[in-house]
Amino acid sequence: MAYTNGNLALQPKRKPEQQQQPQYREKRTTVTKRKPLPTRDKMVVLFTILMLVVTGFYILYRDIQIYQINLAAKEATASLDKMNKEIQEMTKTVEIESSPERIKEKAEAEGLIQDDGNNDIIIGETSSTSDTQE
Repeated sequence: MAYTNGNLALQPKRKPEQQQQPQYREKRTTVTKRKPLPTRDKMVVLFTILMLVVTGFYILYRDIQIYQINLAAKEATASLDKMNKEIQEMTKTVEIESSPERIKEKAEAEGLIQDDGNNDIIIGETSSTSDTQE
């Protein structure tokens, strides 16, 4: 028999079960976990967000108040204009009603007579003048 073990050209055939299984290379990845924020930093962020929200609500509240004040001012101006118109109408009515011609017409319509100025009224006792003569 020939010398076969030393010849590299000749390799013994392997059984199918003994065939070399492919070796998988294990990949190891290192997972680095991020450290959570410290409690102090969390509180600073929370406080900052809270202050921003409070500031936003304050600005919104002030805007609402300014809007209400402007609305009240417009309503007061409209009411003032309405009252000024009423005052002007009443002033015209007073001028018309207090004119001497209008008063004379109403007096004649009511049946009143005009005083001619000769009707003097004397109040007092008549006997007191006779007492002074004695």
